[in-house]
Amino acid sequence: MPLESDLIATGLSINGAPLPAGASPAPVTRKLEFSPNPLALYEGTLSLPLSLPDTGEKPTEIHLALQACSTEVCLQPEDVMFYRW
Repeated sequence: MPLESDLIATGLSINGAPLPAGASPAPVTRKLEFSPNPLALYEGTLSLPLSLPDTGEKPTEIHLALQACSTEVCLQPEDVMFYRW
């Protein structure tokens, strides 16, 4: 959950179902140059081991919502879709 109302939380869902609680690692809290308040961040490489369901002839749909930040600014939120056949 973001600590600022104008930022989005990183989210991952598989076939519309969000990851179960506790599946994501805890973020680190850091104060960056552009914000007077600390931010909850993932740094470096984020690994999420997944067991993807067998969806038969339909592709598995993986949706990633994220907002990348540097020490100076946060970019616009992005939605990325992946498909596993």
